[in-house]
Amino acid sequence: MKKILCCSMLLFTFLSCSNDDKITQEQAKQFELGLNKQVKQIALFNQGRNVLLDGLNFNCNLNNNLVSCKSENVKLLIDNVAIATIGSVVVENNLIYGKDSGSYFDVLSYFAKEKRYLKASINNIKIDTQLQQLLAFYIALFNDKLSFLIPSLSKDINLEYFLDYSKKDELIQTNMKYAVMLADAYLKTDTSFKINKNLANAYKYDITQQIASFEDKSIKIEDNIYLTNVNAIFNLNLPEAFTNGLNEYLNENKDTLVENMRNKIKDEELLNILQGFLFNLIKENTVKLEFSFKSKNDVLLSEFANNKNPDELIKKIETNYDIKLNELVTKDLLILLKNIL
Repeated sequence: MKKILCCSMLLFTFLSCSNDDKITQEQAKQFELGLNKQVKQIALFNQGRNVLLDGLNFNCNLNNNLVSCKSENVKLLIDNVAIATIGSVVVENNLIYGKDSGSYFDVLSYFAKEKRYLKASINNIKIDTQLQQLLAFYIALFNDKLSFLIPSLSKDINLEYFLDYSKKDELIQTNMKYAVMLADAYLKTDTSFKINKNLANAYKYDITQQIASFEDKSIKIEDNIYLTNVNAIFNLNLPEAFTNGLNEYLNENKDTLVENMRNKIKDEELLNILQGFLFNLIKENTVKLEFSFKSKNDVLLSEFANNKNPDELIKKIETNYDIKLNELVTKDLLILLKNIL
C-alpha cells in the first residue's frame, strides 16, 4: 500500500514548482529529462532479468498548458528476442504545483481544486508473428476448444491509465483508472481511496534529488486510509458457435452438474446463489463479469484489518458498503464470504 500511495503522489514530481499556474516549455523539457531518467532507472533495475523495452525514449512538448510526451516504435525484448512491438507510449500531465513549496496535503488539495490529472497509454501492442504461430500451434494441439482465440492473437492490445484527485474536508481522494483492451475483450478497473491530512504530510519529497520517502514511521497506513470505491468490468465476446455448444452442454448436463454441486455444498441458500450465477454467466455470446464495491460511509482500513471476528467483519461490510457481482448483490456475496471465512 505504501508503494501505491507513493506512486500516486509522485507522478507529479517531475514537473518543477512554479509561481505561475502556467506550464512553460522549459518545464516540459524538464519533465522529459525526468521521465527518460526514470526509464533508464527501470532498465537498470531489470538488468539480469533479460527484459528490455528497446527504443523507449520520450519527446515532450507543451500543448495548451499540458505536457504531452510520446515515444514511438518500441520493442519488448526477452533474452534479446522480440516478443512484441509497441506503436506508441503516450503520457499527458499537468500536475504542476503553482508555489515554490508546500506540504503534500497542500499540493494534492491544489490538484483537486484545479482538476489536474495524469494520463498514460500504451498503444497498438502487437505480438510477434513467430510467437503468434507458436501460441496458435499450442492451442490447436492441446486445447482446440479455445481455437476461437487464435484470430485475436494478431489483434492489437491497448493499455490506458488515468490519475486525478478530489478533496473533501481533511480527506484527499486518489482516483485511478486502468483499462486493458484486446480485440473482443476488455478489462476496466476504477479504484479510489481516501487519505487524511496526517498521512499526506508523512511523505517528504526532495525536489533536488527527486527522491521521496515515508518520513513519519509512527503513522500507520491502515489508520489513515479508507477504501471508497472499486469497479471492475471484464467483457469477452465469444463466437456464436462456441456459446451455442457450451449452452447445449450446460442444458444437457444441468441435472448432473447441479447434483455434483449439491453433494459438495450443503447450504441450500449458497447452492442456489452459485447455480444462478454460473448458469447466467454467459448471455448473448458474451461473458461479462462486473464487480462493484462502493462505500456508504468512510471506514478506516484498520477497522477491517484488525477485526478477527468473521460475523462482525461481515456486519461492518454490510453496514458500510454496497457490493455487486453481476446479478448478485451485497446479501448474496456476504453469504459467499461467510462460507469462505
